[in-house]
Amino acid sequence: MKRLLLASAIILAISSLSSCDKGTQYLGFYDATVTIKPLKGSQFDCFFQQDEHTAVVVNTPGQFSYSGDEERAYIHYYLVKTENTTSFPYPDITEVWYVDLVSCSLLHQKQLAESVQDDDEEYGNEPVEVICGDKVFPSTSIEDGYLNLVFQVFDADLMNHTINVVKGSDPSDPYKLVVHHKLGISNGETIYPFLNAYLFCFPLKELPDTGNTPKKVTIEWKDFSGKTASCQLDYISRKQ
Repeated sequence: MKRLLLASAIILAISSLSSCDKGTQYLGFYDATVTIKPLKGSQFDCFFQQDEHTAVVVNTPGQFSYSGDEERAYIHYYLVKTENTTSFPYPDITEVWYVDLVSCSLLHQKQLAESVQDDDEEYGNEPVEVICGDKVFPSTSIEDGYLNLVFQVFDADLMNHTINVVKGSDPSDPYKLVVHHKLGISNGETIYPFLNAYLFCFPLKELPDTGNTPKKVTIEWKDFSGKTASCQLDYISRKQ
């Protein structure tokens, strides 16, 4: 499976990857960002965790090849059936959706970066536009212990870019994260179309444990106008 950086390309893939049985009566067609997790003690190698309470399981063997590692992915699927459960081997899962998988694309994943003496010098201070809001799709979100960062960069010259999300820049607020964008780095993520939307995933396990109480995570960035912009998202630490 291709590890995708470009969110819009994921959506376009749907037109060519459908291989579902035309005669099956499906309950719906869905797309979602998910965490791929192992499912020990089951006939299935893994499952997709869609939200805190819903597990998505591929209904037909061979539709998905699991590497054995936890990954973030973007999937499209047809829903075959659902069932309630009280015995799923992960906390809080109360419903299992059995699906026919249409497409699955692994998402680009990075660790949070540590704040240093001069974050702008280390991580860059080029403009970046973070897409955040309930009325926008795709939009930056936090789910299952991950930050899904949806953003745009302007790149008419097809340069290399590096995107980092930096923690620890504000000692008074451990839940503040700053998005930094740097140009021309040889080991940067290759982001080539300009003014398009990209989706990177960042695990938040290094943030302080919230217990059972959601905390506000502030996402801050330098936007295309050169001003500091921000948004806030609810975060609750993932149960192990």
